[in-house]
Amino acid sequence: MAESISPEVKKPITDKDLLLPTEKDVDPSLQKEQQKNVGALGWAVRTQPSLSFLLSYLSRSSTRLSPIFVLATEKALWHAKVTAKPLKLKKVRRVPALVVWVDASYQLSLREGRLGWEMQILNQEEVGDLEKVSEDNTVVWASKKCTQKLGSTITAELFAMRDGVKLSFSVFNLIKKLWGVFPKVLVVSDSQPLMNQLASRQCKSEPHQQAELEYVLQELADLGATVKWVPTGQQRADRQTKFLEV
Repeated sequence: MAESISPEVKKPITDKDLLLPTEKDVDPSLQKEQQKNVGALGWAVRTQPSLSFLLSYLSRSSTRLSPIFVLATEKALWHAKVTAKPLKLKKVRRVPALVVWVDASYQLSLREGRLGWEMQILNQEEVGDLEKVSEDNTVVWASKKCTQKLGSTITAELFAMRDGVKLSFSVFNLIKKLWGVFPKVLVVSDSQPLMNQLASRQCKSEPHQQAELEYVLQELADLGATVKWVPTGQQRADRQTKFLEV
């Protein structure tokens, strides 16, 4: 089967592949082929969080298709094949911990952000050293473009935490039902400015986002969650906000 794949498809994905086509390159006749490719990629994403960004990004361009963009999707499928690393579930002993990784990327020129989350159910003793935590027991992951225009990277990070924490309640309640206990919740961010805002309880960079900050603080309190900062290199959700070669 691999022999029938063109050499062009087997080339690595680059940032250039992910550029949206110009109007003159758009070809609506490619829609059926693209839908088939994106559908196949969607199945791969069900067990491979590292592909979530590619699916989210490539899916958004169904109305602006070009041969180059279809090729990018075919490259993504090949990338999914050669880097296949399906998730594993392992036994969690005693009281589990829910780790919520949240991250965002930001384009100043467009004032646009992309938000990403990953959630894991771990043994409590694993939470003390996140650098050694594997991908095992990742149960939720998502990547999405923020529909609002954003004024800064900090706001993008705040919105990522807002949506990630909001989403975590369903996993929190599932753990309560399965284990009969309240899990420890740890929210992980790589944004020091956001950590400063959480500590001061003030949105100084963009005061009009104060209500969003207060909402996040209330949701964290309702979960009984703590927030931890990690370097970007350890931020698991970073791959949900941009394409990272694996």
